[in-house]
Amino acid sequence: MLRIVLVVLMLILRFDNSIAAPSIQSISPTNGSINGGNVITIEGSGFTGASAVILGNRPASSFTIISDTEIQAVVPLGTAGTVDVRVTVGSQTSPLTRNDFYTYTQDSWNGIISAINQDAITLFDTANNTINGTIPLPSDSLASVITPDGTKIYAAYSDQGLVSVIDAATNTIIMNIPTPIAGPGAFDIIVSPDGTRVYVSNFTSGFVTVIDTINNTVITDILLSPGLGSLSVTPDGSTVFVDNFSSGNVTPIDTASFTPGTSITTGFTPGAIAITPDGTIAYATSAFAVNNNITIIDVATQTSIGTIPFPLGAGPYGAFILPTGTTMYVANIENDTVSVVDLTTNTIVNTINLVPGSRPFWVVGTPDSKTIYVLNESTDHVTPIDVATNTAGPSFANSPGDVQDLVMSPDPAPVASFIGSIQPPGIPSVFDASASLSPIGTIVSYEWDFGDGTPLVVTASPIVNHIYATTGSFNVTLRVTNSAGTSTAKVFSSRFMSNNGGPTAITSQFFPAPPSSAKGSQICCRYPTQTDIINLITWNLPLVGTAPLEYQIYRDALLTDLIATIPASSPLQFSDHNRLPKTTYTYYLVSVSSDGLLSSPITIIVEPLC
Repeated sequence: MLRIVLVVLMLILRFDNSIAAPSIQSISPTNGSINGGNVITIEGSGFTGASAVILGNRPASSFTIISDTEIQAVVPLGTAGTVDVRVTVGSQTSPLTRNDFYTYTQDSWNGIISAINQDAITLFDTANNTINGTIPLPSDSLASVITPDGTKIYAAYSDQGLVSVIDAATNTIIMNIPTPIAGPGAFDIIVSPDGTRVYVSNFTSGFVTVIDTINNTVITDILLSPGLGSLSVTPDGSTVFVDNFSSGNVTPIDTASFTPGTSITTGFTPGAIAITPDGTIAYATSAFAVNNNITIIDVATQTSIGTIPFPLGAGPYGAFILPTGTTMYVANIENDTVSVVDLTTNTIVNTINLVPGSRPFWVVGTPDSKTIYVLNESTDHVTPIDVATNTAGPSFANSPGDVQDLVMSPDPAPVASFIGSIQPPGIPSVFDASASLSPIGTIVSYEWDFGDGTPLVVTASPIVNHIYATTGSFNVTLRVTNSAGTSTAKVFSSRFMSNNGGPTAITSQFFPAPPSSAKGSQICCRYPTQTDIINLITWNLPLVGTAPLEYQIYRDALLTDLIATIPASSPLQFSDHNRLPKTTYTYYLVSVSSDGLLSSPITIIVEPLC
């Protein structure tokens, strides 16, 4: 009996594996709100018997199999960014391609405020500076952080040995991670640039807890000494810096070996540690030091290389370096100001006065480097500052509670997409990138490489013309940049990802070379009752590039009247029968790549012989 069961299982598995994997050819529409609820049409093949439709890591709210080539699915809640849509049939899932992209869009970024005495995280909309939601927590959280992809928030608790993992789409806790060794007393929490680790500093026990975000478990606890405060991590993720209120120093930690290095003296009660986007310099504030200096640290040598003097009694505490990397904003808790520091000269170049008695202590900027947000200890308000004018706008209130920390949701990578056709030498080829989009903001720059050795072309318009000097195969590449400056590169802001650039911002299309040695001739076949006038077209493989998948023949220069498709494996010829006598015929022959891209057309004129 057991042998029969095993044979049946083997047959089932063999049958399942013999079925072609589902394949997605297109998604329509390709984008929608983070609120979900809209219907998308998925076109492709092999959809019969589909058991799941997944967008990123979220199942579709529901889906209907229309046919083997079409599925309609209801989009679930999401977070700003681009995800792959996948269809599962049996044990097989559709392969990932650019054809399966779906982009969740949002008007602006979210500010995420942690506070004590409210057992919740507060969210605010940076488009209109209003509170737009809260996330209930089981206890007080001094700090929280959002992952680089914007999908999860990690919150650390001051009175529990616990870290909560929050789904940023639903704003609900999906699990809790115990931290029994460090225990209660968490002060700060940050995420690594690659999003695989979270680091938690503990003021009470003096541990730095390292959490693996893949399986949400504690990897290790690194013992330093009680009094630990703010954390920062270098953009390459190799070094974590943690300050110590009690000893007045900053300690580097090697993230590969989890070993602390030699502590760097900064002054009594260090506040924030801001690291430049290139990862070369760290700036450590000292709010209550006698000299009010900011210590400049060489990240490579992990030594102090200088200071930035602040006015006596200023109390520099929070610090944030704009994604552009040349300007730092510092919140001065003692004199109610925010200092603007030019990092090319390490000098204060402007001072912004806030409401007397507000005690500003934390500062964070938006990914587009246009707005700074300041937390005020005394009023528990948030004050926006316009970076262009360095003027403070109207403050807005946090929900009841003592504000402690502020982070910003990341700006996701835009999506590059274009269509185009290659024309013969001397005739403008048109490329249209209007389908490119940004999850937040707009596309402001299109960088084109036309694949023919000419210089890169950067345009503000999505449509561009290019004239090729020769016939050939061309790999055309488009890279887009959005209004926050996000493209393919990532910008990490010491504690969280600011601009989460990525590969979706660049795309290439390989246009094949046209056929060679194309010619046409006419044959007159005379029969007793009729004459068949045949136009015979022949050609050879392209002289350069890879062999096409097939060839197409059109009657018009716009390539709309297709009359024949010839597989590359067939004889390279086409016979057009029953033509009219004494008539000149014009044909347009193109190579077609495996991606469906066309070469520039070859014009073939057949003169009449009959």
